[in-house]
Parts: sequence; C-alpha cells; structure tokens
Amino acid sequence: MKRAFLTHVGLAAVAGLLVMDALAAAPQAGGARVGAVPVLEYLKSISGELTVSGIHNREPNSQPAIQTQRIVDLVGRHPGLWSGDFLFSAADVSNRWTMIRECKKQWDEGSIVQILAHVAPPNQPEVCRWPGGVQSRLSDED
Repeated sequence: MKRAFLTHVGLAAVAGLLVMDALAAAPQAGGARVGAVPVLEYLKSISGELTVSGIHNREPNSQPAIQTQRIVDLVGRHPGLWSGDFLFSAADVSNRWTMIRECKKQWDEGSIVQILAHVAPPNQPEVCRWPGGVQSRLSDED
C-alpha cells in the first residue's frame, strides 16, 4: 500500500481541521492489495495505541477527492481513511459513479474507504432537498 505509515498519534491543527497522522495497513508482499480481513486484523492490532484518521469528502461528487487533496496540500500526507457519500442533489446524483470510481482508486492506493448514504427516502424522488427530503419521516405504510 502506497500510503502506509505508522506513527504514535501525531497531531496538527490545519485550517481549523484536526488532522491526525493517517495510518494504514503495512504493504503486502508483492504489492498485493489489502482486503477486508487484513484491514480488520490491522485495526485490531493497533487498538488503543494508534489511530487511523481521514476526512469525509463531502459534496461535490463531481470532485470526490477535493477535501482529501486539500489535506495532502496542507500537510503533505495522505489521510488513511477516505470517505464519500451518495448524496441527493441533482448534480451529486448524476456524479455518483464518479464518486464510486474515486472510492475504488483510493482503496487501490491504500486508503481504508467508507461510503455514506445520505439519499432520498423510498417515498420521494431520488433528487431531493435535505429538509423535507433526506431529513424526513416515513410512516409504517411508506
């Protein structure tokens, strides 16, 4: 994994963000990609001693690594965690595959990845607003 590095909780305050040195699993023999089981084993092995940190790449999905790149530009290191979101605005819905491709790219380059699903509820159109859309109630009938 290209982004693998270990430190004991190194902190830096950058532009109002608290950035801890990102940690990722050690490189595998022959450059093999780390899978879910090795990642879980790695997280268990550092529990209570080290931290994996990262940043959530909020909108826009048309630039799904914009916040990650800002951290790289500010501190010169890649976060160990990359996070994206399916989102709900028209522009973000139309760029969901862009976000998914970036997620795979980040994984292939050594980040632990997560995807959030702030999406429209099933009783509304796929494109919606936050209040009254994503943030709404469903009845038992819905």
